[in-house]
Amino acid sequence: MVNRDPEMYIKEIDDDFVNKSLAKFINGLDSELVYAIFVSPEHKRVTVAFRGSVNANDWITNTKGFGVMTDFKVPGYTSEEAELRDTRKSYGRVHEGFYEYLFGKTKKGLNGSYKSKAEEIMGILEGLFVEECKGFSLFVTGHSLGGSLSTLFAARAAISKQFGQVTNVSFASPYCGDQGFRDHFYELEKKNLIRHIRISNDEDVVPLIPFVAPNGFAPVEMYKHTGMNIRMYNADELLFPKCRLFYPKMGSLPNEVRNAVVNNVPMGLSVGVISKHLCPEYSSRLESSSEELKKISVEGLYADSEITGWSTDVVVKK
Repeated sequence: MVNRDPEMYIKEIDDDFVNKSLAKFINGLDSELVYAIFVSPEHKRVTVAFRGSVNANDWITNTKGFGVMTDFKVPGYTSEEAELRDTRKSYGRVHEGFYEYLFGKTKKGLNGSYKSKAEEIMGILEGLFVEECKGFSLFVTGHSLGGSLSTLFAARAAISKQFGQVTNVSFASPYCGDQGFRDHFYELEKKNLIRHIRISNDEDVVPLIPFVAPNGFAPVEMYKHTGMNIRMYNADELLFPKCRLFYPKMGSLPNEVRNAVVNNVPMGLSVGVISKHLCPEYSSRLESSSEELKKISVEGLYADSEITGWSTDVVVKK
């Protein structure tokens, strides 16, 4: 981002509880999620970026309850009083660990607040978009755990209808919600409130898990991805294109079957599986796919009903 706008600046970075000792991974049990807010005056864009998994608490979040789900209720935690008179709407079911990390009660912050990280960010953005960044667009991004958090937060911001169209660009994101969450996401997309580009590497297993959530004695709950998936392939593989597009087209059984096949865990098992999840490999594949990616646009993809299975004529004004 910096090389595209030299005047871009960091408006906010939150790492209050990140352990900075030599044993930061092991001692990271008290850490909370890390995010930063960037402002690009040249592109009139505010970007919220979530960090991926670094310390022990991040990985506990990834594996909490082996992917058990909870209701996606917004807004997130603000006060005990609000929790007691909970009248929030549920927008499907999502990964409990991701939800609690972003929308749950936090430790006491420097300002004395226990407000969830999501609502803390919302408050900062609301202030920015009223004055300093009036008329700007909102982007949300992240890698791995940060990718899933970015999608949940982008949905939260889009539901509020305070920022015009929200653009979510996630990298290497695990599954984060069920069909109910996807259905509500469809509605946000159809109303032009959100756009999601989900970038994943072929043979990266992380975007393929957790594909199912345990549910006690009840039937298991299945995870579903959202958004336009740009899958990038190893440039040395002659049998594959450099990138391919996938989208969960509404009402299309053949499309659903195809996506189920390519999103199968065995498809992510390979030699060097860890390296294929890391940022350097994502950067390399983005570079090798750059010419193909320049030929498409986010709005062009979403305007094609052959891809989405739906059309929209709603125009969102900021």
